[in-house]
Amino acid sequence: MFRFVALELVHWDYWERVVLPLEEAIITIVGPNGSGKTTLLDAMRTLLALSTSRKRSYPVYVQHSGRPYAWIRALVTNQRDRRGRRPFFPLTSDHVTLASRIMQRGGEWQRQYRIEPGDVGIEELSAHEDLFLGVQEYRNRLTAGGLSQAVLRVLSLEQGATDKLCELSPRELLDLIYDVFGDKDTLDEYERAHANQEEAARELQELGLQVDRLESQLTAMNNRVALYQRYQSLIEARKTLETVRIPQAHYVDQLEALRDLYSRMRALGAQVRERRAAHEAMGRQWAEARAAVTEAHKEEDACHTRVTAVQTQLVERHRRRALLERELEIFKQMEQQASQVAPEAVAPLQRAIDRLADRRGELRWRLEEHRRTVEELVGAAREPSLHAGGHQRIRLDPTVESFHRILAKAEIPHQFLYEAVEIRDPHWQLAIESLLRGHRYVVVLQRPEDRWRAWELGEAQRYRYFIVAERGQTNVPTPPRSALSVVELAPEVPDWIRRNLAGVQLVERVADGQVLPPGASFLTRDGYMRERRGGRSIAVADGDYVLGTAGRQQQLLHVQEDIQRRQSEVRALQEEIKGVEAERQSVERRLTAQQTRLQYEASAQEHARLQADYTTLVAELERLTHDHASEQQTFDRWRRTHTAAVRRDAEGKQAQQTLRAQWQQDVEELRRQRAEYWVKNRERRGLRDHLPAQWRSAEAIAEFSRTFGNRQGVERDLERTIQELAEGEWETDATLVYRRDKMAADHRQQAEGLQRKTHEWEETKRVADEARRAYIGVLRQTVAFYEENLVRLGKLAGVGIDAVRPQLSDDDRVLAQAGLEVRWNFDGKGYIGLDDGQASGGQQVIKSLILLIGLMMDERAEGGFVFIDEPFAHLDVLNIDRVAQFLEATHAQYIITSPNTHNLNIYRPASLTIVTQKKRPGERFAPLPTHIRRQR
Repeated sequence: MFRFVALELVHWDYWERVVLPLEEAIITIVGPNGSGKTTLLDAMRTLLALSTSRKRSYPVYVQHSGRPYAWIRALVTNQRDRRGRRPFFPLTSDHVTLASRIMQRGGEWQRQYRIEPGDVGIEELSAHEDLFLGVQEYRNRLTAGGLSQAVLRVLSLEQGATDKLCELSPRELLDLIYDVFGDKDTLDEYERAHANQEEAARELQELGLQVDRLESQLTAMNNRVALYQRYQSLIEARKTLETVRIPQAHYVDQLEALRDLYSRMRALGAQVRERRAAHEAMGRQWAEARAAVTEAHKEEDACHTRVTAVQTQLVERHRRRALLERELEIFKQMEQQASQVAPEAVAPLQRAIDRLADRRGELRWRLEEHRRTVEELVGAAREPSLHAGGHQRIRLDPTVESFHRILAKAEIPHQFLYEAVEIRDPHWQLAIESLLRGHRYVVVLQRPEDRWRAWELGEAQRYRYFIVAERGQTNVPTPPRSALSVVELAPEVPDWIRRNLAGVQLVERVADGQVLPPGASFLTRDGYMRERRGGRSIAVADGDYVLGTAGRQQQLLHVQEDIQRRQSEVRALQEEIKGVEAERQSVERRLTAQQTRLQYEASAQEHARLQADYTTLVAELERLTHDHASEQQTFDRWRRTHTAAVRRDAEGKQAQQTLRAQWQQDVEELRRQRAEYWVKNRERRGLRDHLPAQWRSAEAIAEFSRTFGNRQGVERDLERTIQELAEGEWETDATLVYRRDKMAADHRQQAEGLQRKTHEWEETKRVADEARRAYIGVLRQTVAFYEENLVRLGKLAGVGIDAVRPQLSDDDRVLAQAGLEVRWNFDGKGYIGLDDGQASGGQQVIKSLILLIGLMMDERAEGGFVFIDEPFAHLDVLNIDRVAQFLEATHAQYIITSPNTHNLNIYRPASLTIVTQKKRPGERFAPLPTHIRRQR
């Protein structure tokens, strides 16, 4: 690696331009807090394309200067190492200029880098814009110089991160050691051989997959070719069946049909001759049957005429006999009745019947009247008003009821006074009923304009009660204990009724009326009234109530009693009617018997004549019955003869017609067969002319019969072939065979390539194994060398160190997992791990510095650098001296920072001390850093 020689900063943070020498091995940057120590380290980190310290960035440093750009330039060494290589080859100068320009472009800050041979100034670098490098390309150049980004991050420890190396895992620590000490060529050769082996294995696997895939494709292609070949064979078979076998089948069918048809024609000709002879014989038999039918029909008609004549006489005689028998039976009954009846006068019996009929009619009329009355009473008893306190009318006096119907028919709305009165105190029911008895049926009109029509009707009907049209006054005063105080009147009640009730006082007894003023009218509970004319009883009969609820209840009792009485009367009338009817029927039977006796006595001579006529008629019936039976037998015999003749005639006719139809049918069938034979024979000759001789030879026809049997066999084979072609999934591409052969050739070629690639992979595996073994040897040497450095530094620090070397075997997986584990023993307390949390903060710093400085103790190579920001934090005086010894024990360049402190030991190892100062308030730039060089 290289070392820093000088550093130049332009517009970096609060420095306008700074040039610092850095050619010493150990450089200490000291100054108060905030004076720019870490700022100098961040400038070198930016120059090496690293990130700045935590929570800082290079654009912020540039913005502090107030300028749109900044330069960081360093002069570094480019010496040959012991292997003769320079870090920045192909640059061959001993010194190289590294530069970084930071500018703002398009609103963003960008870094650009330069690597130039020799000592090149900033002004000269600015003159060549096309030579600047990008960040990634610059990092690749540094990595080629031995400074990978991983090594740079370790060799540039931030403030407070001096224990950062302790956080490395064993694997990361081993990789870092090899990056610093290992043989780069050996590692490159191993990685290249390992990559070649993996690439060869990958190619071998891909080629194997291709061969397998091509083999699968070849199998599928063979299946497709088989389908194509099967399809072609089916096409050829269908063509053969359609063009050869079908015509041959038609020809064979024609031959068979002609032979069969000729045989049937010969048989049918013989049958035609037989049926013609049978038809002629049947014609003669039918003529004889027709003559027999005519003779039998004539005899049957003559006999039927005689039977009909006798039958007519029989019917007439039977009718006369039935009449005579009925008249004789009547005479016989009359004779019996006359012999059982004593003679009696008829006129008195007739008058008695008339009188009983009149009595029965009168009783039936009375019964209907009582039934109607009972139905009306039952309907009235079922009225809800008589049970629930409604305002329907009670049973009225006939005169009042008649007048009510007349008013309703005249459409004059009205109500009676008793309907508008309700007695609130039942104690005074008898008194109020007695007081208003003369006004019960006063008519109160609903419309005053109807009064004249109502008065005219009242005049015509001589209605004895008032007809009132004027509305009453409801504000009539109600004296206490007056008749008005115990009633409730409807608004339409006339006011004179109210005043009449208001003027009568109610008392329990006559003696209680003595306390009333002289001349006052009173009424006792029992209906005794005193008025100006004197005293008298106006009490109604007990139960004669029509006003209010009590009146309706009393009316209900009256109705129920009336119903019971009427029902008793109905039953009495029914019994009386039954007695009258029985008496009438008895007299009527006596009258009928006397009339029968008189009629029998008057018709005695007629009875003798009827008896003689009946005897003569019976003799005639016997003779006619005998004649009818004789003629009927003759008629039945001729009828059976005629029926048999008709049946034979019909059978003969049917048989002749059937024979004639069969004969004609056979003749027509023979003609049709002859025509068909002629047509088919002509078709056969035409088909024969178009068929080759080998298809219609006897041998070909025999072979056809053995193979297919008949035309249906050919059609079945053709149908199966067509169905298989239609239902199957076929390949029709004619190039499939060529493509199959081409694919088979490709498969053989790739199989051979797979075999060659297998040999190549075995060779790369051998090379990789040799490179792995060489890498393992170098790695073991590197670990042993680093272990010696750690043990040496541990002795200087008084710390016991034990490095557990990794198990390195000839296996890539084991190498990838290998790591270096370092154990520490502080103050004889026992070994602890690298980062297991058992060490103090100072011990962690000591461990990290030992690991770091051990990396720089390579006596085989000069150069290398380390940035350490405040390495003495957490260290006591003794450990600070030990760290100074660490630094002096190596040949690397250390650039460390430290704040101003009273411990002067921090300056002891430094050959060059750079002193920074804070920016003074009010000044644009900070003071330039100064440096002190130690004389050795």
